[in-house]
Amino acid sequence: RDGCPAVLHELRIGEEVRVGRALSSDIIIKSYKVSGHHLVIHPGGASSAGALHVRDESTNGTGLRRRGELEFAELPKGISQLLPHGAELLVPFRLDSRSAPGHTSKPTGAVLGEQSILKVEYPSIPDGTRTHRPKSPSLLPDA
Repeated sequence: RDGCPAVLHELRIGEEVRVGRALSSDIIIKSYKVSGHHLVIHPGGASSAGALHVRDESTNGTGLRRRGELEFAELPKGISQLLPHGAELLVPFRLDSRSAPGHTSKPTGAVLGEQSILKVEYPSIPDGTRTHRPKSPSLLPDA
């Protein structure tokens, strides 16, 4: 969200960043509408040329908005999707778990008070290495 400091998480093949409400998450979002382990960000493998992927593991879904798009599209649960530079993740996507999955949404300011937007950027690293994860979890302000 605006006003939150940027957090750098560097990954190697086989590592991942967990986002969720649980204290065991790497990025913690303090909202009861966010699942304990809401989503996972991970490198796509040797054939992906350093690209990241995201996998939704939640009850209320995760939205993905690629650069230049106006609306978030809900990610299919349990299936890894390419996470391009400049993409944004809306957590949670649905504020009511009874809402139909698979739709699109353009959140308003009122809705954003209960949701977090995570922006994904690929930093330019001269030697191309991705070295380590932070030693302690990142904590986002209350949603």
